[in-house]
Amino acid sequence: MKTRLKPKMILFDYGLTLLHEPDFDPLRGDRALSQYITQNPNGFSPEDISAFARKVFLSAETARAAGFEMHEHALLRLVNDSMGLKYSISINEQESVFWENASTAEPMPHIEQLLDYLHAVGIRTAVISNISFSENALKMKIDKALPDNHFEFVIASSEYGVRKPNPLIFQVALQKAGLLPKETWFCGDNLEADIEGSNALGIFPVWYRGFLKEENRQTNGGDPDCLTIYDWLELVDVLKG
Repeated sequence: MKTRLKPKMILFDYGLTLLHEPDFDPLRGDRALSQYITQNPNGFSPEDISAFARKVFLSAETARAAGFEMHEHALLRLVNDSMGLKYSISINEQESVFWENASTAEPMPHIEQLLDYLHAVGIRTAVISNISFSENALKMKIDKALPDNHFEFVIASSEYGVRKPNPLIFQVALQKAGLLPKETWFCGDNLEADIEGSNALGIFPVWYRGFLKEENRQTNGGDPDCLTIYDWLELVDVLKG
């Protein structure tokens, strides 16, 4: 592993890094939303709406693969206006009701202990996520699952139209933090988006692989251009060392 300075800030990915959503069910979210429908001229069921929304989401897969992001609000508007649906709540509230009911976010093991340690020793923290949900919705999801976090900011790719590994989204974070790449680390689970993406800008990457089963874990420390860990307490030990 390359020698790096102790970071002034550590940036985190969201899914399978900070939190995971083991029970994500979009139909459950659409069923919860259906109680707010005020106009449905074609009599669409929650199952109809969910199936159509899935088609719309998948239609943007090529764009996501090319590094672009679709905002959840755009998805909702496309579905609503295509199906003639109107709701008694705002688009922001529709997003919140859908996500809140579609899944429960749970902290990854020992992430709370890591965040407590970082705050105690004065290492700043923030989040960059590839996600279609808005920054506001993402922040609320994180704050609910990790109420004692001290993230200075949360960046959602939906708000910028581009996804990691695009260097611009990392540059946004550096600008917000007022830091240089060499003063910053990035923790994530995705090799291309998180590890290669941050490394390309000179940010030191930490490849978190805690979701892997024990038998699939290696002991060689991973790629020489990053630190590979399987438990967040390992990162605490590294920083103490």
